[in-house]
Amino acid sequence: MIDQEVKINLNVNKDDDNANAEQSAEAQAAPRKREGRRRGRQLGADLEELRQTLCWRQADFDNYRSDRKRGFEDSKARHGSRDRRGSFR
Repeated sequence: MIDQEVKINLNVNKDDDNANAEQSAEAQAAPRKREGRRRGRQLGADLEELRQTLCWRQADFDNYRSDRKRGFEDSKARHGSRDRRGSFR
């Protein structure tokens, strides 16, 4: 009878150890989850900032291209159209 009581007590202790280990793992996982969420929000904000930068650069390039085209057309109107030899058409 005493052997059975000792085995039962050992099993109870194992269950307590497992419960403590699970609680400890959960306690350790909580800061990692918070850090992961914070990092995810930060990456989302960085992505949005990069998208905005890309939109602005694309608009700047479109404006540059329009200005160059307009300048070329103005120059052509001022100086006339010339062929390869430099004479007017």
